Amino acid sequence: MNTSPAQFLALCTVLALSLVTAVHPAVAQSVAQSAAPLLLPPSLAPQITVNALMKDTIDPAASALWTAVSYTATVEGITETMPETEEDWNALRARADELIKAGALLMLPGLKVNDLSAVPPDFQYSPAEIEQLVQQDPGLWRNYAERMQTTVLQLMEAIDRRDLVAYTELGPPINQACEGCHGQYWYRPMPR
Repeated sequence: MNTSPAQFLALCTVLALSLVTAVHPAVAQSVAQSAAPLLLPPSLAPQITVNALMKDTIDPAASALWTAVSYTATVEGITETMPETEEDWNALRARADELIKAGALLMLPGLKVNDLSAVPPDFQYSPAEIEQLVQQDPGLWRNYAERMQTTVLQLMEAIDRRDLVAYTELGPPINQACEGCHGQYWYRPMPR
């Protein structure tokens, strides 16, 4: 992405404000009451989409977090995978941090879902339909992003304590936050 120093500074400001408002309710209320909404600079708006965030950041980070602990039983025996070294735990913390920042980006007003000409499978909403659903109730969209961030912050605390039990117990709540949003905005209701 070719950006000027001014565009880069504007994006950094938007990202920093988004992260702070996502994590600190008092700051969020102050920003919400201000007259100027947080908007992406026009030159960057088409380059950051929900689809790109999901594909490039959220899916890989969530997958790394969910697969960091596993137990596989075969006829040869049981294989356990879990974070053991400081490097392992630090890598998980970095992935959790990516999810929190991506959640802040998901809450930016005017964020596009994808190229509106994209044609999804029949069981999914189109990008235009998703954008319409978000516009109808932006608070619900924000709630899903905040719920993901809240559960990932709890996961970060477990990572910082090196608490493997708490870490594994937080996988389902993160998945529920993600799938709740997908059920609302990505998958069409099942025909009856």
